[in-house]
Amino acid sequence: MDAVPYEYVLTAVGAQEMLVLARRTDIRLISLDTPDYTDVVLQLDNIKHAIAIDYDPVERYIYWTDDEVRAIRRVHMDGTGMSDAKHLNTLCLFRKTCGKLILDTLVYI
Repeated sequence: MDAVPYEYVLTAVGAQEMLVLARRTDIRLISLDTPDYTDVVLQLDNIKHAIAIDYDPVERYIYWTDDEVRAIRRVHMDGTGMSDAKHLNTLCLFRKTCGKLILDTLVYI
């Protein structure tokens, strides 16, 4: 009898299509997979005025600019590990606003 090769099955946990939304004092994940577009507010402290938002699909971080504290912050997709993106914060220091944010995910390719 021949050996049966292993099969790997990837199963998704949670929504597959999401909209990430910055709403001034919170970050929300809205499921586009559900008929009612269920939204989940990430339990994050100290968001003062979130404006721009982006997502890094490689590292699975959500980045946003907080205009009141003049910082770029990030958090894991599951809401853990919130921190300042220190390597990016110099972009906000010399501007009147931190209103725009675009991540270049092609750097990983």
